[in-house]
Amino acid sequence: MADQDRAAFEATRAEFLGQMRAEHEAREAARAEARRLFEGVTLPELQGSPRQVAWAKDIRLDILAEIVAEVRAQAEVDTDRLVAAVVKAARPHRSAAAWINLRGFLKTKIGNDAGQIYRAGA
Repeated sequence: MADQDRAAFEATRAEFLGQMRAEHEAREAARAEARRLFEGVTLPELQGSPRQVAWAKDIRLDILAEIVAEVRAQAEVDTDRLVAAVVKAARPHRSAAAWINLRGFLKTKIGNDAGQIYRAGA
């Protein structure tokens, strides 16, 4: 009986891990596509040490791409308008340290602000 339980557990585990992997890959593909939307977009220079700025630029791009990917997954939107709204909402945030230390807060703040800008007609 223990062998049957173990086999059932392993089958369930494999199925669960496969689903998790597929969901992760779908999220990563959407994020990569959203990152491409920001190619050629000029964002303000960040202030901080060279290491902070380099790290914060990656974080900022990831956050902006995540916002766009999440909105596009939930609703039919004009992507160009959405990207413009997200960039406009992100412009005031120029501190590299803030992007590093407050990334969760900034994602929420910029997402909310971008939504207001988008609805207002960016």
